[in-house]
Formats: sequence, C-alpha cells, structure tokens
Amino acid sequence: MGAGTNYLPVYPGDVLASTITWTGEARALLLLVSLYYWVTPLLADESEIARVIGYDFERFHALWLTVGGLFTIEDGYLVSAELDGHRARALRLHQQRIDASAKAAEERAKRSQRKASKQPRNRATLKVIKGGTPSGTPGGASHG
Repeated sequence: MGAGTNYLPVYPGDVLASTITWTGEARALLLLVSLYYWVTPLLADESEIARVIGYDFERFHALWLTVGGLFTIEDGYLVSAELDGHRARALRLHQQRIDASAKAAEERAKRSQRKASKQPRNRATLKVIKGGTPSGTPGGASHG
C-alpha cells in the first residue's frame, strides 16, 4: 500500500444501486475483493483469489460469476478501472495536501524570518529584582 492510498472511498448509494439484483453475499465479496485489490495486486486466478481472501473455492466460484464481471484481466492480474480511478484521485489529493503543507510551512518560516529581522540584535535583557530597579540596586545607583 502506497502513501495516499490508506483509505478506500466507498460510495454506499452507488454500490447498492449497481448491485441491486445481487445477493448480500455477492455484495460482501465485491467489497472484500475491492479491499484486497486496493492494498495489493491480485492474480487473476480464481483459486488464488479465493485462498487469499479466505473463501472456500466452490462458494467463491459461484459468487465470482456475478462479481468477476466488474474486473478485467491485464498481464495476469485483476484490474478495476473504477478503483484505479479512485486511487488516482486519492493520490492527487494526497499530493495536494503535501504541497499545501509544504507551502504553509515555507510561509511560516518566511514570516518568522521577517519578524526576527525587525527585532534589534544583541538586546540587553534587564533583570528586575523584586523591590529594586533594572540595575538590580536600590535607587538605581551603582556602587563600586
């Protein structure tokens, strides 16, 4: 899992509308396969997918007849154009947040530098002693 892909956007209304004729178990399989797909590439081998996600092969195969149509196969791996689109948007958003954060940090540093350059350097700090004056002696006179 790469940076910026630690969450999978799921749109419940879209999922339910596009799977309205499916069984609950088929919908559950779609979500489970989508989660695995989001995290790691999945080989386009039914027995391997069933093993990886923890399904009995026969049950998986029966459900895959419905669910599998939402995926294509490229170079031996499952591909979902929809999930890949979500991933591309998530990565763009992640990069935009990084860029905005870097820009904000740069602006804070510039403000801090401007503020520091307006203050006189080597200012003497005065220590005020309770009951005394800034020089630390009563009445401000120096005794020497």
